[in-house]
Amino acid sequence: MKLEIKKKPYFGEHKYSAKKLIKELQEYPEIAQVLKTESESEKRPGTAKKLLNEYLKEIVATPSSTVIEGLRRSLRMLWYRIFNGLEIQGIDELRSQMAGKQVIYLPCHRSHLDYLLLSYVLDEHYLEVPHIIAGNNLNVAGVGKILKGGGAVFMRRTFRNNPLYATSFITYLHYLLDHKFPIEIFIEGGRSRTGKNLQPRIGNIEMLIDYLEKNPDKDLHLVPVSFTYEKVPEEGAYLKELNGAEKQQENLFEMLNAFKVLKKNFGKVYVSFAPLMSLKDMIKDFVAEKKAESLSDLEPEAAKELAFSVGTDVLEKINIYTRTSAVPVVATALLSQRHRGFHKRELLEKSQFLVDLYQQVHPRAQDTLVESEGGLEGIIEFLIQGGTVGYIHDPDEDIYYFNSKDKIRLNLYKNVFVHHYVIPSIIALRLKHGIKRREELLENILMFNELLRHEFMFPRSYDFTEAVDTMLDFSLKNDLITELDGELSINPAMKDKINMLANIITPFLESFLVAINVLTSKKAKFPMDYKNMVSVFRETHHKLLLLGKIDSIEGNLTVSYKNIIQFFFEEKIVTISKLKNKKKLVRKGDKFDKIFDLPDKIFPGANHS
Repeated sequence: MKLEIKKKPYFGEHKYSAKKLIKELQEYPEIAQVLKTESESEKRPGTAKKLLNEYLKEIVATPSSTVIEGLRRSLRMLWYRIFNGLEIQGIDELRSQMAGKQVIYLPCHRSHLDYLLLSYVLDEHYLEVPHIIAGNNLNVAGVGKILKGGGAVFMRRTFRNNPLYATSFITYLHYLLDHKFPIEIFIEGGRSRTGKNLQPRIGNIEMLIDYLEKNPDKDLHLVPVSFTYEKVPEEGAYLKELNGAEKQQENLFEMLNAFKVLKKNFGKVYVSFAPLMSLKDMIKDFVAEKKAESLSDLEPEAAKELAFSVGTDVLEKINIYTRTSAVPVVATALLSQRHRGFHKRELLEKSQFLVDLYQQVHPRAQDTLVESEGGLEGIIEFLIQGGTVGYIHDPDEDIYYFNSKDKIRLNLYKNVFVHHYVIPSIIALRLKHGIKRREELLENILMFNELLRHEFMFPRSYDFTEAVDTMLDFSLKNDLITELDGELSINPAMKDKINMLANIITPFLESFLVAINVLTSKKAKFPMDYKNMVSVFRETHHKLLLLGKIDSIEGNLTVSYKNIIQFFFEEKIVTISKLKNKKKLVRKGDKFDKIFDLPDKIFPGANHS
């Protein structure tokens, strides 16, 4: 009896030659029209035509089954050497949903290895390898050719003031969509250096929405994908950046440098697929909510709101389906107090409490928190082996501790799950501040949702009332609080756990206080250079930490301070103007005085001097 050999689908049923396609695309009406306009204004005849050819050569992928076969063999060996295992969740369910559908994979972005991981996983499971929208900084000599063979579609960071390039890229993208090629787009754009999801980049989402507007009979099915590494290969570079070093330009050489650590072990890596999301249905619901007749009737601002809403919905699914071990839980427990050392029993109790809370507030807790070998003690041992946690044997009870320099590293691990602890943490903080009633807690949650909107993105449909009730039910059941005649009170015997929860959100809030301190002091000499402002924020954070005015070194992050400046800009507390030399200047805005009300809103009753 002859066994049937399943044929690899590679990139899909439709095949094309990049060389022939480039010639065909140049004849498309959209490109021909822009080329004609550009040619009429050019000083040297033929310049626009030459540029068009260069653009398309740069953009168009050269998909090759030979490249995929070679990468599969190489990557299988690589994963075996650097990871303890590769765990996949949701791919069988995905396969059952996607027959005949146009699929767009929208993964989070944690490492350069993400590019390779998704294609490898799909290929191993006999699913079509996607065309990957990738930054053209990866298109370097030799390596760019291999990536193009693996389906890379190189895209420049901006299309601004270049209609010929923009039309070339969009026309090729529409060609891929017309022929039902699966496509991969990193929803956050660049890699997250903090372990936490970044805001969605809406440019690519707008292009997908634009495609459906031009093709109303079609649909695009979005697949949120989560990558979680117990230890990210680029962790060292990220930590340098988080400690203030200049952000390194993302390129493949950096990824290849990561391959030099083949003797290191990065634990397990988890890849999780969420169910399909119909973009057509999401657009339909948004248009109905805005009471518009159709997508084309939306105002430009509402259209951008739609794209951002789609992005946050995708990121919420990524958060819900993110699967990992309890490393983020133990990291959160370690960072929960001012002291850096814990007896073994205390650390295990704090970690187990956080696991119990996670299982209460997370809708898919049983499927996303992986039982590790050795349980929570096994996770602590993993952190000891990696050098993040130290160990002191004591005849009475062993002590586990971490050094101050490792706070940022632990924060990187903590942030994988911090999204799920945000609302419980705000509730604990406000209970400490004396808030007694559920409705007041809800008002404060909504206020913090606005304040921290660049740190944590909740979808438009998120039910904050339900989230508050869920946390309070957990707190009552576990005797953290009592409720009498509608008034909530902290159980004195449980203050330690309430403090632990409150401390989760505190670093983000202390960063706000530092920024306010700077902008309302003699340090602020407007107009201020944007980069210099961030540096002053970070220097002041360090000084206030030494003086004991704030407690969290892990809040002293460049990305956090950039998020705060963006919040101030949107609230018209400051203005930002760009100069010709690409520098940005920050000035006081029309509503600068609003800044004086913020400290009491964040930490009511505290001394903010």
